[in-house]
Amino acid sequence: LEADFGPRKVVVHTADQLSYVLNETASDVWNFCRGSKKIDDIIEHLVKKYDLKMARAKGDARMFIRELKKRKLVRIYG
Repeated sequence: LEADFGPRKVVVHTADQLSYVLNETASDVWNFCRGSKKIDDIIEHLVKKYDLKMARAKGDARMFIRELKKRKLVRIYG
């Protein structure tokens, strides 16, 4: 389950009954994860939208996606 609150998003993991509040950047990554996007597409989006350096966008995106995977909120294929 998820709900938008302005630029933020609340995601509820029904299996463990926990909710997560995502800031705008995390919400963008979450939205990209809902499709069959590649990590490079997500990173490129972050660089353009938030004027980030490539290295920072890569590190932040990968760290956040690993955390989502660890909490079983996303699955990684391929």
